[in-house]
Amino acid sequence: MSTLSKKKIAITGTIGSGKSQVSKHLIELGYPVLDLDKVNASLLEKGNRGYEQLCAAKLVQLDAQGQIDKKELAHRLFSDPSVKPQVESILHSLLYQECLEWMDCQPSSLVFVEVPLLFEGNFQDAFDRIWCVVTSEKIALDRLMNDRGFTKEDALARMASQMSAKEKMERSHVVLYNEDSLENLNVQINMALEKEKK
Repeated sequence: MSTLSKKKIAITGTIGSGKSQVSKHLIELGYPVLDLDKVNASLLEKGNRGYEQLCAAKLVQLDAQGQIDKKELAHRLFSDPSVKPQVESILHSLLYQECLEWMDCQPSSLVFVEVPLLFEGNFQDAFDRIWCVVTSEKIALDRLMNDRGFTKEDALARMASQMSAKEKMERSHVVLYNEDSLENLNVQINMALEKEKK
């Protein structure tokens, strides 16, 4: 089945909003979901295309094992304005290509890709529909600190570096509110799915 005969849906939202919970529910229902953060992590592994291109451009430092020092890279991305666009120009091109290839191989009539930086990376045109997951800043901050081990300072810096939830919501077709129970979120997902099938 080519991408022309299937509906391609992006799952986006601000950091800590719960995009992975939406993806998890969709996978449990049998839908194919690609996590672009995982693809990105794979591209950065030694020997892969992202690794090779970033090393060639001298944009990364390597650790004792010859792997990209991801902590150092993350620090530079958020502290040096000149580094981020250079790294993103390399990785976004590779991610876009991998995303299109993956969607083309899926047999389902509905395919989903979790794209945290959908609008920031200008990926929106690859999709027919956009689902945006949102939550309050306080809940997102708590999740980043308690579940992912961020310091408050790092969490706030990550949140501030992204497009606002309001703007993402305005540019999306479906908004999923993830502020109370998982059951409530799953009900919203199921309702959105029924509309997408029509």
